[in-house]
Amino acid sequence: MIQDYSCNHIRETIAVCFDFAINTLKIKPDIFVNIFINSKAINKIEIMHPGYFFGMSGIEICQNILDEANIKYDKSIEYESLDRNIYYWLGDSLAYYAFNKNYRYKYVFSFVSIESLLKMYDKYHEIDISYFVNKLDEYRKLSPSKLKNIRENRRLSQTDLSLYSMVSLRTIRAYEQKQKDINKAEVMTVLKLAHTLNCSIDDILEY
Repeated sequence: MIQDYSCNHIRETIAVCFDFAINTLKIKPDIFVNIFINSKAINKIEIMHPGYFFGMSGIEICQNILDEANIKYDKSIEYESLDRNIYYWLGDSLAYYAFNKNYRYKYVFSFVSIESLLKMYDKYHEIDISYFVNKLDEYRKLSPSKLKNIRENRRLSQTDLSLYSMVSLRTIRAYEQKQKDINKAEVMTVLKLAHTLNCSIDDILEY
């Protein structure tokens, strides 16, 4: 019951946040998404900081995000949207997906663009949200893994990474192809990979 309440609460909050920013304040979707995913407020929501997760409305969170980014807007404008439009749906659906998958919003937007999400509205806004979840999972599986991106940036082959980290080549391939979930890997395995790639654990985990 607590899990359901938390999910429903954050869905409403993020839905209003998106609707207020894009529909009411007329901030371009791509601009708002960029400041949204990099904001301190959203970081606090993702870790369920009580002052943000439960203590603030979607409008207050939106205003905090905009103020933090030094975005000018008319603070006298009131939120009057009563219908669940495309931007309300976007925030609601994203919040459901991120909350239930335990993904950061920044990670979600690393494998699906705001343009692609908005195009999904006509097909997905009146059907069960599980279809939306499945579609985003498809996008995620098709995107390069963070492990692969960093390995290639370090100019290492999979064989090199296996040799230097002492993690089996088969395991590395499975993580890069997302056949195995690196988030569920043994801590020592992830530490070996991160140490070899000279990066943090967060840099290679998929969330």
